[in-house]
Amino acid sequence: MPNAYLISGNEPFEIKRAAQVLVDKILQENPDYELDLVSGDIEDFVTKNQNREGGKDAPREPTRVASAIVQNLMNSLQTDSLFSAHKVVWLKHCSFFDKVGEELGGGDGKKGKGKGAKQDVFSPLSQFIEEKLLPDTQILVIDGVGLDRRKSFYKLCESAGFEIQWFAKPDPTDKDYAVRIRTRIQSELDAVGLKALPDAKECLSLILGSDAERIRLEIEKLSLYLGDEKTVTREDCLAVCSRTPEALAWALTDALKLRDLNRSFRALDDLIAQIEAERGASSSPENSLLAGIVNTFQSLAKARAAFEALGLNIRRVSYAQIKALDKTDYPGNFIFSMHPYVAFKTAETLRLFSDAELVKILHEILEVNKDLVSSGSDNKRASLERLIYLICQPSDASNDND
Repeated sequence: MPNAYLISGNEPFEIKRAAQVLVDKILQENPDYELDLVSGDIEDFVTKNQNREGGKDAPREPTRVASAIVQNLMNSLQTDSLFSAHKVVWLKHCSFFDKVGEELGGGDGKKGKGKGAKQDVFSPLSQFIEEKLLPDTQILVIDGVGLDRRKSFYKLCESAGFEIQWFAKPDPTDKDYAVRIRTRIQSELDAVGLKALPDAKECLSLILGSDAERIRLEIEKLSLYLGDEKTVTREDCLAVCSRTPEALAWALTDALKLRDLNRSFRALDDLIAQIEAERGASSSPENSLLAGIVNTFQSLAKARAAFEALGLNIRRVSYAQIKALDKTDYPGNFIFSMHPYVAFKTAETLRLFSDAELVKILHEILEVNKDLVSSGSDNKRASLERLIYLICQPSDASNDND
């Protein structure tokens, strides 16, 4: 087992959870080890020292506070345990990785070990690691957000054989972004013993975003809501998940796809009220709402063309047919960007819209976009309502695709 660990990245919740799990595991496997905890939070250090007698002389400038915390860590590393020959020294939730390389007096730190060498916040610890002074009787754990992997301290830990765990938020520009979100959601569902239907997973991936803590909390809420029931539906997600703009936007596009006028107007009212509460009454959310509608109906148009390319009639296609398709026979077909069940549900949605209606809706979206760019706020709301009314008009799709 390694005796030095570094946990960082830009995902606070995952970093904290991983650090706690690691320390708990070490102590469970080594019951004779003591835990020596050094808080790495600057605000926590300042608050505690202010509450102590003589706290007026404690440092308050962030760099000096960070230096004092590192000195506390060094004291712990260089002091034998009172009750055991072994101990875990944990620099918990370090909040000053941005000070790596920052000279104590300001400016950039410079390399060197001589008398005149510049010293940064981490210099004592860096020297300790570089000179391999960590004894076999101690385990060092360091966690915190924001360590730059290009900085010398990270490279030093890496070369010294630290076991490193790195947690990065999924990047929306990454081609695997959606896959990573779904994987994270599936992991949390598994943790509470829930199984989600494919359209429920799709709903969760769109309304929860990439924040790990939020995903965990919302899925825990779903678990409590369902009780003994272990299968999550799309309706469950919409009923339970917090009324964020993402969740409400999903409710709006879902209602539009069902051509449900009353639900669509209720969702629009809720969504605009939520956005204005968060951003202010002058936020003009209509443009972002239209973007969601555009994506929805462009995807429906692509799906219709994709079904035709596959030779599948949307009125008769079954889930089994879609699942049996071999994507290598149809390279680039849009249907294969979806889970087979989601593709089947998309076919059901397309049954509500004729080709002519989809074309008319896309043309109307273009006109509404022009209105939103050029009109006042009152007219923007009216333009969106006009679009919703058009989309939700009774369908003539019954004679289409027979």
